[in-house]
Amino acid sequence: MTSTIVTQIEDIEKKIASYEDRLDSIDRSLRLREMPSQEREDLLEEEKQIKRDVQECQQQLKSLRSENRKTMLVSVVVLAVVYLVYSLFWSK
Repeated sequence: MTSTIVTQIEDIEKKIASYEDRLDSIDRSLRLREMPSQEREDLLEEEKQIKRDVQECQQQLKSLRSENRKTMLVSVVVLAVVYLVYSLFWSK
């Protein structure tokens, strides 16, 4: 089953929200907890990876929103053409 652009946008927004929650958790851990240096480095590396993932998702989101605008524009044009044809030929 193919998903709609809107569904894809919603899925990516949910993914970004979960990434942001994890980033908050990592940030809190780094600031408030005492931990061995290896664990700290692992958390910092995870934080970098999540930030890259968020950036990638934001690019996908930008692309999907652009595609959604194009689709909406086509819909409006088709509706306008149908209305124009109707008003010219069947309204008389």
